[in-house]
Amino acid sequence: GDNVEIIDCVGERVEGTLDVKGWVEKYKTGVDFVTHGDYEIYAAFLVLTGHKEMVPMLGERPQDWNGIGVALANAGHFVAAEVAFTRAVADEPNRSDLRANRANVLRRLGRFEEAATEISKSLKLEPTAHVPMFIAGNLALDAGQPLEALKWFNAAKCEATHERFCK
Repeated sequence: GDNVEIIDCVGERVEGTLDVKGWVEKYKTGVDFVTHGDYEIYAAFLVLTGHKEMVPMLGERPQDWNGIGVALANAGHFVAAEVAFTRAVADEPNRSDLRANRANVLRRLGRFEEAATEISKSLKLEPTAHVPMFIAGNLALDAGQPLEALKWFNAAKCEATHERFCK
């Protein structure tokens, strides 16, 4: 099995080695999240938490960390998703989309400064990408800056729809 960090329902963290069968048994004892797992562990996690439909989003290869992160985030498991996106960014640091995904999960976790740093890196890599612009708008809203958010949302819409007169 893989070395995993288990976070139970009361927030206690335990490190150990688990295979899928061991993970299923741990889940039955009240485990809430698992991080540093592998594809099979995350698939079992999604099934056990009632998100079987998200398993195909895990990706096609055993360590598609972006796919794993997307599936976990869509299922509302942001702690585990952030770990997966961190691994994806470590593997491919020059991909704007991976950094945007990580920023969005950090935002959902309330880690706004880290999210802002990550979205800045994403936009630096791809300044006209609409997804990072939209996330930047959400970060501005989170910071109580509605006019700044509107600027980002308008820019994202213009880029997404390829409108000529968006200014």
